[in-house]
This record gives sequence, structure tokens and C-alpha cells, in this order.
Amino acid sequence: MRIGEIKAQALMLMYPDTPIRFDDSDDKSVENAIYELKCNPSLAGLLESATGSINRALGIIEAAGLSALKYQEISASACDVRGDGRIVIRPAADLLYVDSVTCRYGGKTYVCQYEMSGEHLITNPTRGIITIVYRAKIPRVCSVTSDSHRLPLPRAVCELIPYYIKGELMSQENEEEARLSRQHFEKCIEDLASVLSACPQRISTIYSME
Repeated sequence: MRIGEIKAQALMLMYPDTPIRFDDSDDKSVENAIYELKCNPSLAGLLESATGSINRALGIIEAAGLSALKYQEISASACDVRGDGRIVIRPAADLLYVDSVTCRYGGKTYVCQYEMSGEHLITNPTRGIITIVYRAKIPRVCSVTSDSHRLPLPRAVCELIPYYIKGELMSQENEEEARLSRQHFEKCIEDLASVLSACPQRISTIYSME
């Protein structure tokens, strides 16, 4: 889902009578719609503030374990070996936290013990292919992020962010409505996290070293 769509949906939640029209299948249409909204003095400040709200919502989504599940594959023989015989791996740059580490060798897969030391992962296999399954960080947005930029999250998760934005930006204007909106966001995130933890998940490869 695009950043511009999230901002537009937040404004529609806050002010249902605001005329916002765009084709959500077309990047340019979304960008033009947000540009027109930014030309409205009463809405421009809200759109600017929405950027910070989006990032805070992303932090909550990360903490709930709803970011992408990925894996990194590395040949153990390509890693540096420590004095104690364990190997040192530099995990993927977008690693948020490790879910599991396994080693594939001799036609079998073994669960590996590991520990994090600064930016490195320390584990014991010296042969085979090491697979690190991990939750990925969600890239944050800023004032220059294009409104056509898509967040790397399922649409069902992205569609909840406007409720968080409303919960923050309407807190002074209508405290009760803002509270209910934020409450809706938090409850739905909690429910999605519960469903996700009970279901098999798709993992995407981003790094592969043989």
C-alpha cells in the first residue's frame, strides 16, 4: 500500500466530507491527489505530521512481529572462524531479530545454537549451509519519501495505520474519537499478530552465498 493512500485514508477518517479522489492502481493519481491536499492550508500541516505518526505506527507493527519474515543463507566455509572454533556471520542489514538458525549438511538439517555479539552472529557449524530466519526491519519514511512509495507490508496491516494517524492527530480536537481510533488500531494489530503466530508463514530469500 502506498504512503499517499495511507495519508489520504487517514484524512477521510478524520474528515469524511473532505473530497479526495484517486485511482489506487495508478502511482501518479495518488501523487496528484496528495499534492492537491497539500495545497489546502488547513490540511497541509496534518499531512506533514502524518509522516511521524506513520513511523511510530511502524514501530508498533515491528514490535508485534508483523514485519516480513526472511532468510539469509551462508556457506559456513566462507565465514571467519574464531579461536574457540565457532564461526562469525554478519547478518543481513535489515535484520530486526533472529527467529532461528539451522545448518544443512550431509542431507540433514540441524538446529544451531547461536548468540549475537554486536552486529555479528556467532554459531558453531563449520561445514554446510547456514540458514538464518529473521524478522526484517521496516524502512521508515521521511518528508521526502514519495507518496507513491509502497510499504513492504500486507495491505491488511497498512490499512490499520490511518487509524493510528487519526488517533494521534485528533487527540486535541476530539480526544474521545482519537482514543477510540487508536484503540481500534491496537486491537486489530494484536488480533493479526495472534493469527500470524498460529499460521505457517511465507519466507522470502534475500541473500544467498554458496
